Amino acid sequence: PESISTRVKGVVLLSGALANGPSDVPKDDAPCVFCLPVFILKMIQPKMNDAFLEKAYHTTTNEALVAQGRMVCEGNDMAIVKAFYKQWTWATKEEASKVATKVVVVHGAEDKLIIPDAGEHLNDMLPNSDFKSIPNASHQVMEEQPSEVASILLSLVEIK
Repeated sequence: PESISTRVKGVVLLSGALANGPSDVPKDDAPCVFCLPVFILKMIQPKMNDAFLEKAYHTTTNEALVAQGRMVCEGNDMAIVKAFYKQWTWATKEEASKVATKVVVVHGAEDKLIIPDAGEHLNDMLPNSDFKSIPNASHQVMEEQPSEVASILLSLVEIK
């Protein structure tokens, strides 16, 4: 049988960015807040959730979807979140320039966490890519506009 790797024609990057691009978010060191002890992170988690949700969802996003996002945020184990941020790294433009496969960079047109200019910068550094700006979406573009994102994903897979 034919493997999935022979049917996939590319990859999709959602709300992506590169190190040292136009956004202040992609830094290879953890945001300062994640240097705090976990017990303090747990105490400030509700405020951090509020700040994330305000930026992650478009103002027209269905309230039930935002409420679901809040439940996910509230369920985040802050020890895991801290560990995630301590280990993250962002690709450089030099690394991006070596990607040979087809890439579609998808970004919410009003993303307030990783600004669309950062996604366009990523697209410009990839040698074989397209940039898709999705209206009425922010950072959670795959939740806010699932049909549009699914259509883009399916365009990169050969369906038999």
